Amino acid sequence: FPEITRMADAGKIPSDAFERLKTKKGIFTIPDKELIIAAGEIVHRHAHIEAWRHSGNPADPWIVAAAKQRRWTVVTEERDTGPKKNKRIPWVCEKEGVLWIRVRHLVEKEKFFS
Repeated sequence: FPEITRMADAGKIPSDAFERLKTKKGIFTIPDKELIIAAGEIVHRHAHIEAWRHSGNPADPWIVAAAKQRRWTVVTEERDTGPKKNKRIPWVCEKEGVLWIRVRHLVEKEKFFS
């Protein structure tokens, strides 16, 4: 949730969407012992994952770990090509056997628009 708040503050999420997200704060995953261990293992195997040690984007290993643990699909707009691809969520997801999709594919799959 702190990362979403930072994105809203930076104007990357519309304020009305952020207000709706705030009402859903209670469904965000709270790390338990197993998730903490799983995230640590992700970091150990993929220490290069983009900015996990920096305050700008520390959620990446947690997102991948939670998705792997709960068999969720990660929704991301990070690029999966280019020279830094092994520092991004899609690459780590693929190495960890976690499904991932882009937002537009989620919108199409869930038929958010007709």
